[in-house]
Amino acid sequence: MTKEFNKKTVGWIITAVVIVAAAVVIWLNLKEYTDDNVKEIDVTVVHSDKSRKTFSYTTRETYLGPLLTGEGLASGRSDALMGTLIETVDGEFADQEKDEWWALYRNGGFVDTVTDRTPIKNGDKIEVIFTIGY
Repeated sequence: MTKEFNKKTVGWIITAVVIVAAAVVIWLNLKEYTDDNVKEIDVTVVHSDKSRKTFSYTTRETYLGPLLTGEGLASGRSDALMGTLIETVDGEFADQEKDEWWALYRNGGFVDTVTDRTPIKNGDKIEVIFTIGY
């Protein structure tokens, strides 16, 4: 009975260690996406005259839109279905009627979501580029 008890005890201990290890790995992977995590990102604005201006932010925001509007760098009109459509960045207005808009890139890749739905991670390099045409 002692050997059987020891085997069961060892089995339970091993199971507990595996569960705790898995929980730690999951927690470490997910904590990067929580609001409590401080992120440092750079946002470079490329204006219509091709001038560039970079802004560095330290934030707890999860999404780019609230950061840009909260810092006063960008503003736009809100659409219930799409979120905020950025129209003005660093004081420059993009007129949709003239096929002007702000293209968004993260770490070199085009972002096809509105800023309200664009998650940010620590170290992101964001470019907001004044664009004419589609």
